[in-house]
Amino acid sequence: MIMNESEQLQDLNSVGRRNKILQPFIELAKLITDSPICEIEIIDSDYLYTLAHSVEDIKVALVNYSIIHETLQKNGVHEIEDLSKENRYKNHAYAKEIPPFRYYLGIKLTTSDGKDIGTISVLDPIPKRISKEQKVQFKLLSHAVMHSIESEFGYNSSYGELNKLKATLHKLNHDVRSPINGIILMAELLIDDIDEDNDEEQVQVEEFKMVKESAETIIDIIDRVLETSGVNEFNERLLVKESLSSIPEKIEALYYPLTLDKKLSLFFTYQLDREILITSDSSIKLLRIIGNLVSNAIKFSPENGSIAVVFSEIRKKNRTLLNITVKDTGKSMSSGQITSFNSGKPVARTIVNGDEHSHGTGLQHVHQMIFEEGGTVTIESGENSGTLFSISLPLPADTRKTEKKSVPVSVTAKRFEKPSLNGMQ
Repeated sequence: MIMNESEQLQDLNSVGRRNKILQPFIELAKLITDSPICEIEIIDSDYLYTLAHSVEDIKVALVNYSIIHETLQKNGVHEIEDLSKENRYKNHAYAKEIPPFRYYLGIKLTTSDGKDIGTISVLDPIPKRISKEQKVQFKLLSHAVMHSIESEFGYNSSYGELNKLKATLHKLNHDVRSPINGIILMAELLIDDIDEDNDEEQVQVEEFKMVKESAETIIDIIDRVLETSGVNEFNERLLVKESLSSIPEKIEALYYPLTLDKKLSLFFTYQLDREILITSDSSIKLLRIIGNLVSNAIKFSPENGSIAVVFSEIRKKNRTLLNITVKDTGKSMSSGQITSFNSGKPVARTIVNGDEHSHGTGLQHVHQMIFEEGGTVTIESGENSGTLFSISLPLPADTRKTEKKSVPVSVTAKRFEKPSLNGMQ
């Protein structure tokens, strides 16, 4: 039952802190033996722990260590009719208290795997001797006490293992969900790039839709497993969270390869002066929102252009907001296209070289996701000046570490830039 002595005592002390579990046994022991004092104690090589005891008008004195030690050596009950007549006990404080204790009856507590861990004992200021039947009842009571303690240990252990399992499922949820959501995102981007009116490309559309639907099915299965296990109702502290500052690295890893053909510069700047933790679901949504905008910027930027993504924190009407801007130097958007975006409609655009066409469903998804998160988005676009998307999203207070770093913002800002192709061998 008990793995080692240290863990044993920790578990036993946890039972002691909830001594209402053992208190009925205390009262029953007093009733069986007609004694005013009862104690349940645990012992190791160095310490003695009282898990439960009775408190009466009579002052309770701790049972001497040597009496408990002797009780542990006995196979049955250990009875001392008059402590004052025992040379090894009569001079101890508990035998000299006013009123002094005279009677002692104890029996060891033994686990189901045969380990002696402590005793249950009674004390009485009156010398006496109890009947054989009372001793049998007292012995049976000791078995019930041990069974109760072991049951409590089993419950605590099982509950702890359940918590570990739920925490593992949360981590697994994050580890599996993130790459699958990446597949969904890339499938959406590829579908948006294809002209559905073209019969040859229509086949590709169906294939990408199949990939997307398959990935979404896996996500649904994960959700059902978590729902069945009760993890979604589990303590908020076990939700897997990750740093907001990891988002730029992930976006860069996904989209930098797409910039190579056009020799585009891709910049990420992180200007927050505090660490912010977000749930894995929030991370995935941010990846989809920013990923769509970066992909869109890559499509509509000419060769040797640049794309800059900036993360910052702003205060507006006593609220802390996460502000994300995505700025490109590519083809500007018309007022009609901006109106379509603000209305949540697809934004059809022609790619820079004029040979390709985008149906704009990706931007439609961006608008929808931002709206669902309670955020806002604005667009600034002018002739030969590219396009700037500015997003503001609420930042829940319980996901922020309030301890600010002592170094200036300019020093802690993270900037990620890949070397230009001119410098590559």
